Parts: sequence; structure tokens; C-alpha cells
Amino acid sequence: MKQSKHPRLGNREAFHIVSAGRRVSWKGFEALEEVGRRHPHWKVSIASDLPKEELYALIRDADVFVLNSQYEGLPHILLEVMALAVPIIATRVGGIPELIVDGITGLLISPNDDEALYKALRDVEENTLSATARAVAGYKFIKDGVLMTREEIEQNIQTAIKVCDILGVQP
Repeated sequence: MKQSKHPRLGNREAFHIVSAGRRVSWKGFEALEEVGRRHPHWKVSIASDLPKEELYALIRDADVFVLNSQYEGLPHILLEVMALAVPIIATRVGGIPELIVDGITGLLISPNDDEALYKALRDVEENTLSATARAVAGYKFIKDGVLMTREEIEQNIQTAIKVCDILGVQP
């Protein structure tokens, strides 16, 4: 099996995709599970009715959190995930674009677009430094109320690449 390259998590055998919420059709869990089956090393976990601490532990262990809804208001779970500095992919519905700035604090996709979801998951898996930079920008936004610019994120990525070069590790 392929090892995850996620810099927060070290090596493991699965790319862990997490989502959470009530099991209702408009949450898009079935589509996420179907997309997740495209790769044998992708593991999809859907949290429903977990105690808060168990939910946070599951999210902290994730390589990416996905909110694949067809409808949302202002989902508090995204605030919680941002506070945990976990990469996010979410649909461009309801109040989500007010929380997730595409390419800055996460990745936004259209609802009911399995191909866009697949591509976004591949992007997070293959571009872990960018995904981590977006997660840090989301954390900073929640913590300090400051939204990083694309230039600041790119600068952070370049700095991380230089540090990896100095340490002789692969980003």
C-alpha cells in the first residue's frame, strides 16, 4: 500500500478522508464513499453521533475533512475543523464560501460533482504542503481573525520546501 505523505501525520498506509454529520441524502456521504473506493489506499470515515472528543480525535487523524453537502447554512463543523488545522474540501453552497476561501483556507467544489471531488482529493493527497498551508491559513483565520493572502501562503510553502531541503527530507 502507498504511504501517506501528510507532513502532520508521518507515514501510514492509508489516505484518511473524514466527513461528519447526520446520515441524510443531501450530505453527499454516498458519493464521497463511492469516490473513496476509486483508490484502495483511501479510507473514508463518516462520523455520525460520535461524542465530541471522539469526533475531534477522528478529525485530527484525517488527511482531509470533506463536507460534500448539496445544502448547508453556516456549518459549525467547518469552524471546528479549521480550529484543528486539518485540510478541508467543501461544496460551494450556502454559507460555506464565507468560511472557506477557495485556495486560501480550503478547496471549494460544486455540489453533485464527483469528478471535482476526486480531483480535489487527489490535489490534497499529492500536494501536501499546499494542503497544509491552507489548513494553517484556516487555523490562523479562526484563531486571529486574519485571512492570509495567496502570496503569504505561497511564501510559507516555499519556506517549508527550503526547510525540507536543508533537513534532507522530501516534502
